[in-house]
Amino acid sequence: MPNQPFTIIEGGITAPEGFAGAAVCCGIKPESLPPDEDIKRLERRVKSEEKKLSCDNFKVKLQEVMILKLRYKIWLEKNGEKAFGDGPLDILHWVERTGSLRQAAEEINMSYSQAWNLMKDLEKRLGFNLLKRKVGGERGGGSEITEEARELMTKFKLFREEADQSLNSLYKKIFK
Repeated sequence: MPNQPFTIIEGGITAPEGFAGAAVCCGIKPESLPPDEDIKRLERRVKSEEKKLSCDNFKVKLQEVMILKLRYKIWLEKNGEKAFGDGPLDILHWVERTGSLRQAAEEINMSYSQAWNLMKDLEKRLGFNLLKRKVGGERGGGSEITEEARELMTKFKLFREEADQSLNSLYKKIFK
C-alpha cells in the first residue's frame, strides 16, 4: 500500500509521502519520527476524512503512535482450552438482544454454523449449557441465554473491569 497523501491545512501543502512527508512539512525532524511500521499502522488508522489536518492536530496524531500503550487480552481456560472470553461474551450479548443465535452471528459477521459449533464446544468445556434453544414452529425458533450463562457473563465482565483497573494502575506505576 503506497503512502497516502495528507493535506496540511496551513498553507495548503499536500504531503505526498504520507505521515513522514507531513511531519517534515510541519517542521518535525525525520530522525525524531517513530519506525516506519508504526507510521504505516497510524496511516491505516486515520480515516480518510481526517486526511486534512492542521500541524497541531497532525502532531497529536503522531504522538498517539509514539506513546506506549497497554494492550492485553483476557480469557478463561479449562484443561488448557479456551472456555470463555470477549468473543463468546459478545455473541451471548447479541443472543440476549435478538433472541436468536443466527441473528447474533450475523451481527458479528460470523457464520451461523461457526457460532453454533463455538457454543457447543464451549458448553462441552464448561460443563453447562449457555443457550436454551427453541425449535422452529409457527413463529420460528430462537435462543435465549441460560441462567448459568448470565452468571458467567456477569462475573467475566466484573473480572475484566477489575483486571483492567489493576493492569492500568500497574502500568502507570511502572511505565510513567
